[in-house]
Amino acid sequence: MDKVYFNINQYVYVKLTEYGKEVYLNFINKPYIILNGEEKYKRFEDLWLKPEKDGYYRFQFWRLIETFGEHTSVGFANCFETDIYFDKKDLKEQS
Repeated sequence: MDKVYFNINQYVYVKLTEYGKEVYLNFINKPYIILNGEEKYKRFEDLWLKPEKDGYYRFQFWRLIETFGEHTSVGFANCFETDIYFDKKDLKEQS
């Protein structure tokens, strides 16, 4: 059996739905910790939202899970289309 390995720090490419864009905006605009009464925010403007020419957005795989995980399940609205692609250079083949 041939296997292909992928590190979760590598990038995946997804097409966000309108709902997914809303989930993402809510994710980056809410405080993730309050320390000594000061709210700290997740700010990932470097990611927001610059689609590739083909309309896909680039996320590190772990960040995709962190951002959309609780919004992804059977019967939920899709945050992104079900086709995901990887850059071949990020895949390691082993047999």
